[in-house]
Amino acid sequence: MSEKLVNPDDPVFPKEVHNLLVAANATNITLSGMADTKASILMGASFVVFSMSISDIADGKASLPLLVLTTFSFVATIFGVLTVRPNKMVVTKTPIPPEKINILFFGSYTNARREDYIDEMMKVLSSEEETYRRLTADLYDHGKVLRDDKFSWLYWSFTLFLLGMVLTAAAVVYQLWMR
Repeated sequence: MSEKLVNPDDPVFPKEVHNLLVAANATNITLSGMADTKASILMGASFVVFSMSISDIADGKASLPLLVLTTFSFVATIFGVLTVRPNKMVVTKTPIPPEKINILFFGSYTNARREDYIDEMMKVLSSEEETYRRLTADLYDHGKVLRDDKFSWLYWSFTLFLLGMVLTAAAVVYQLWMR
């Protein structure tokens, strides 16, 4: 940020504030990418299971372990898809109040008219404090989405996949023991 304050009532922020926000935002972006990558790896593993088992299942030759593994892989894949799937953007009929619009997130500001968005952005940029407030709010919103959506779906995807592997191993042991 510039040393010259546009709004003289703004507190003076050291450059470390800017660096902290940039680093935190970069971390959130990295974590989001990691969640997508992990979900993609799990979906790939599940597709291998599907492709190997589909003919046996279709021919009616599927064993209990194969059915367990395929079922849990399928459910884990659904959760993996939910991890990487973007949220549906809702267009509202009533305008969002300017203080509620996240001017840094396209899903929020694209509901506003272009001129209103530019005016609001210029208002925010005229105050260093307000700029940092909006950056901080965006950082918080992104973190909430990561924790409440992406990583929650990812957790369940991996948990179900692991549970399926354990139950498949148990089914194999059971079948061997019953012979």
